[in-house]
Formats: sequence, structure tokens, C-alpha cells
Amino acid sequence: MALVIDIADALVADLNAAAFDRPFKAVRGYVPTYDLQDMRNLHVTVVPKAVPTDEALDRERWRWEVEIDVGVQQKVNPAKPAEVDPLVDLVQAMKDHLRDRDLALPDGSVAEWGGTEWPTLWLPDHMREYRQFTSVLTLTYEVVR
Repeated sequence: MALVIDIADALVADLNAAAFDRPFKAVRGYVPTYDLQDMRNLHVTVVPKAVPTDEALDRERWRWEVEIDVGVQQKVNPAKPAEVDPLVDLVQAMKDHLRDRDLALPDGSVAEWGGTEWPTLWLPDHMREYRQFTSVLTLTYEVVR
């Protein structure tokens, strides 16, 4: 499998093995788009974000940097903080769980956590137009092979 897919799959397995206050089943996908009637359920989608960048370290070893997005989505009433706050808490808990957490890959190598970005707590357009909470974490991993 491609390196970026191996990392995304390892991230899905890690999230699904962890215990969070709100239960969910993370899945890997490419387009985290669901029917609006299905959005009453919590969706966690892991999406390979970018083609890995690579750099030669020496004649035999390369370093790749890979970005993966984790999207959290659910239909909410934006006027009720009691519906939105637990989702913000979940994304924060995921961010905390993944901090400094490396992922074992199928070939025996390790994807080392390089950082997490959470640029926006939620997407305002989704909240206004769809009454849907959508938040995205972007994780960076480095692999040396």
C-alpha cells in the first residue's frame, strides 16, 4: 500500500482502539461527505491529505513527511451549546490522545508524530448552512526508511 494510506489506516486503528467519552467508529475515506439525514450520527473520517514530501537522508535512507486530516462531523442545533460543546470536547480529546503518539506501520517502520494543527474549532459555513458541526485536525507524521 502507499505510505500515506498505511499511515491513515494506522491512525484509524489507533482512534478506534482508544476510549473517548463519545463513542464513534473512525473510517478512512477520501471525501467526507454524507447525506444530511445521516448526519444525526457522529462521523469521524480519516483522510490522506497530501502527497508525501520526501528527502534523501543518505544513499540508503529517505525521510517522508505526510499530512492526514481527521474530520469530526454531526448535525447539531447551533443555538444549543449543550449540543456543540461535547463535540468540541471530543476533538480536543482526540488532539490530546494523538499528541506525541507514533504509529506502527505494516512494514515494521514507524510514523513519528510531528505535530497537530487545529486551525478552526468548527467550519462556520457548515454550521450556518447545514446546521452541522464540522471540525478538522491535521496531523503530520514523519517516516524514515
